[in-house]
Amino acid sequence: MSEEQSMKSNKFASAYSYLITKNQTTSVCFDENMKLTNNKLRGVNYVKLDGSCSCFIRSNVRYNVTINSYASGRKCYVQSHDCPMIFDYVIEYHKCYKMQYKILNWYNGRSLCNNVSNSHPITFDNDVENDVSLQYVKFVTPNYQVCPGSILSTYYTFYTSGIRTYFNGTRTPFLWSPYPGVYKTMQASNAWHVGEPNSLANGIENCVQHFVTGYPGWDDQPCSSPICMLCEYDLTD
Repeated sequence: MSEEQSMKSNKFASAYSYLITKNQTTSVCFDENMKLTNNKLRGVNYVKLDGSCSCFIRSNVRYNVTINSYASGRKCYVQSHDCPMIFDYVIEYHKCYKMQYKILNWYNGRSLCNNVSNSHPITFDNDVENDVSLQYVKFVTPNYQVCPGSILSTYYTFYTSGIRTYFNGTRTPFLWSPYPGVYKTMQASNAWHVGEPNSLANGIENCVQHFVTGYPGWDDQPCSSPICMLCEYDLTD
């Protein structure tokens, strides 16, 4: 059995990044200068050249990666994850994403995600994930015409799981709703576009879209508007 076959049998996979070159996956290694603290570790970076391994802290930071140097025989692997094959594993933040290019209203877009490996519209843990996922969308999208805004058709945007609804007749603040009947608190964020959200108390702009171009940042939008959706699959570790 070859070394690479042996590694695959031990549940290692080649390390790739979607955030290095647009529309292309790139072989990468983790930056070896990451500091380990409190044994809060996840993932393994295996370097084929010398057989060394490194673990990385599980925290709200972006993991730095560098392009592999095949000339020196350097090839890196990561411990396999449970990201479905139809999703993209974003190594920089240990997340699974898949951009859906169907133009749907928010509810149908959520159903689309829910029916794809039981995933859901993206729910941002923090502003670090917001930045990483935004870069992912920019890099995997073939062009910015595939997901036009419903009103601002020259802008590029997608839905998140953010929604404002009513409980016992009282309007809620914006919440994350990855699945029907499931609601999570939406943290304070710097991701909102200046002046947003701007819907009136009795307004209809109850869903959160994320503009990539033209009007960058989060924006409240009528849930009936047909736009694209970014799906997220929750990893178990």
